[in-house]
Amino acid sequence: MDVVSKNKNEEEQKKEEKKKEKEEKKEEEKVEQANNETSDGVKKEQTKEKKEKEEGKEEEDEKEDEEMNEDLQTRMTLEDLMKMRSDLEIELASWKEREGPQAIAQAEEMWNKFVQVTNEHSVALCEQIRLILLPTLATKLKGDYKTGKRINMKKVIGYIASQFKKDKIWMRRSRPAERNFRILMAIDDSSSMKENQSGLIAMESLVLISRALSRLQIGQVAMAKFGGTVDLLHPFDMPFTDQSGPQVIRRFSFDQGSTDLPLLLHQVLQIFEMSPTRSSGPKMENQDLIFIISDGRLNQRASLDKLILDTSSRGIFVVFIIIDNPKSKGSILDIQTVKYVGKQMKIESYIDEFPFKYYIILQQIHNLPDVLADALRQWLELIMLKSN
Repeated sequence: MDVVSKNKNEEEQKKEEKKKEKEEKKEEEKVEQANNETSDGVKKEQTKEKKEKEEGKEEEDEKEDEEMNEDLQTRMTLEDLMKMRSDLEIELASWKEREGPQAIAQAEEMWNKFVQVTNEHSVALCEQIRLILLPTLATKLKGDYKTGKRINMKKVIGYIASQFKKDKIWMRRSRPAERNFRILMAIDDSSSMKENQSGLIAMESLVLISRALSRLQIGQVAMAKFGGTVDLLHPFDMPFTDQSGPQVIRRFSFDQGSTDLPLLLHQVLQIFEMSPTRSSGPKMENQDLIFIISDGRLNQRASLDKLILDTSSRGIFVVFIIIDNPKSKGSILDIQTVKYVGKQMKIESYIDEFPFKYYIILQQIHNLPDVLADALRQWLELIMLKSN
């Protein structure tokens, strides 16, 4: 019995030892797993950090590449625009008034080039004029009237509640919502424009201003050219569009022998008198403008004073845009005139005695939106002072 009990005890001890060994192995495996998990977590975090750093670097590289591409694109566009301007200058040097389908196709191509060159400045001018020349034509319904075109439904309940006493429930078209200006652009077509290399900037100014006015829906726009004669190229009663532009620029040749500004002002007054006007209510004053684009080399200056006074007395505002190309041999600012006061000779600056009160000396086309808007702003301030 003692031997059997000993054997049993030994077997139980062995079983307990085996269990302990198994438990120890399990604990060791758990520790290893925990160590592995922590190391894997550290590795994963490290890999994540690396990936994030790599992704950040890739994003930075992509941004740098995009910025480089944008810079290259802007440089390319500037280079293209400069090349386009030089091409237009060469074309204008040999440009003459032409007829036929081929001439119209060439004029359309030239107009599209001018649009591309001046588009950015045209948008800038449009936004500036929008703030200066406010709507004058009443087209929107407004007000509380006893009679009118349409009932204001918001007033109907009050009308019924007051036992039909508050009867001002009608609206009339008394709110200004559209601009009703008449603007004529007159461009010098004389040979001095070609000699002073002013034709390119003059055509750019024409396209820039006309497209800004059309975009703003300013009212009525007319075009004329002048030199020894005056020709109306686009009348007031037709809307000016991008289809009208080529028909206008193909009529220029810059080869007329003289610049007759008194004739231009006389003809312009007749054009304004004969052209119909849109009206809504009483006629507003000071709605007519003339933009004269020329190199500023004028003859018959003495006879201009009376015509300029006559123009301003009829409520027509004249802005003279003097094209002074820096590439030309002599600037208008350098021209001097000689006067005799008694027996003494007096030398004066030509521009100091310029007959037009509001003039702009334009040397670079990108300056036109700011200087033209400033001239219009001064004009409106003077109107306000006169009215007060």
